[in-house]
Amino acid sequence: NWLHLPRKKQQNILFISALERLSQNGQMNPYTKRELNRLIDAGANFTISTSRTPAAIMDEAANLHLKLPVIAMDGAMLYDIKENRYLLKYIMSHQTVLKIEEVLKKEGYHYFENVIIDDVLLIYYQDFKTEEQKDYYESLRKSPFRNYIHGVRPKQQDVVYFTLLDQRARLEELRDLLTREGLDRNCRFILKESKYKNQSIFHILCKNARKENMNHYLQH
Repeated sequence: NWLHLPRKKQQNILFISALERLSQNGQMNPYTKRELNRLIDAGANFTISTSRTPAAIMDEAANLHLKLPVIAMDGAMLYDIKENRYLLKYIMSHQTVLKIEEVLKKEGYHYFENVIIDDVLLIYYQDFKTEEQKDYYESLRKSPFRNYIHGVRPKQQDVVYFTLLDQRARLEELRDLLTREGLDRNCRFILKESKYKNQSIFHILCKNARKENMNHYLQH
């Protein structure tokens, strides 16, 4: 027998979970999906946050009944997956972008430059310097939510963030160099591990691109 007691639902609470905590090895198990869908269908205000692009959510959280926008790129973007559009994004200033490009080119770093035009994510890159960078590109380029372009970014396009894959020691040196150049006043630096041995991923974002800011915006 089964007995269900009606309860008054509190629909003024926002639940946000990190995608990385819900999935293992890039996949969310069926039980997690079923229970989350049960909560969402019952009226829970639930959404996902990730340090990666919306494409990661579309790949790993497929078949979730998400109704609210998702927070992507560690707070740089708020993406409506139903309408396939970016509701809010934190753009880096042109002056800051030009300075970062100057430093990266002078020091010989390979980088991916991410811009959003008409709700389309474009990722500019140039010739790879390592096999790991090429493999990283090959593993991501197949997604319809990522559009890679081999070439130089047109100067009028706004940059949301930079991504680099390199040896951790080199990326730590780069972080220190960017800090000495005063770019930490306008930027955030995120250094995290990658699946490649002795290689890390380094993100450069706008200073205001934070999950807390997106959480606050989404609450309202």
